[in-house]
Amino acid sequence: MLKFQKFSRSLYSYPLLHYKYDISREVHSRILREEMVVLKGIDPVINAELLYVLMLMGHGDQLVLCDINHPAQTIAKHTTHGRIINVSGCGLERAAEAILKLFPLDTFVEAPVKRMQVVGDPDGQVPIFSAMQTVVNSAEGRSIRIEALERFDFYEAAKRSFAIVRTSDPGPYGCFIFTKGVC
Repeated sequence: MLKFQKFSRSLYSYPLLHYKYDISREVHSRILREEMVVLKGIDPVINAELLYVLMLMGHGDQLVLCDINHPAQTIAKHTTHGRIINVSGCGLERAAEAILKLFPLDTFVEAPVKRMQVVGDPDGQVPIFSAMQTVVNSAEGRSIRIEALERFDFYEAAKRSFAIVRTSDPGPYGCFIFTKGVC
């Protein structure tokens, strides 16, 4: 059952202008499992706030997609959007697939995707690195270069981004920056 409520702060809320729709956990779960179609052609992982931010972004703007370990709330205050966007109940791969259906990667830069290096092992690999490589290559239909940044360099780059999207992915090292291109 949907309930219209002014200025709600529920974890299961979708912002719409100055109001939010509060939905039950059951409905939220059905939306994430794609049993309910919210908008035609828009993946249900993309909530209203995220869709709005994607529409505001221009060529060269950057979007951070991160796991739950990233200091997203702290860093989000420095971004253009100024606050965190939560995509609750969703992992990094699923969120990236949904976002990249709407978000073209920049073709004018050498590495339109950046990720955080493994601390103490700059050449180290964790499973999410290859998984995300597969997702971005598939979304773009070509091989995409992903640049590795040292942890604190990544944090500084994230502060200069347009917005930060935090997933429920447990990580580790699930921190990526996507540079927007043109359609």
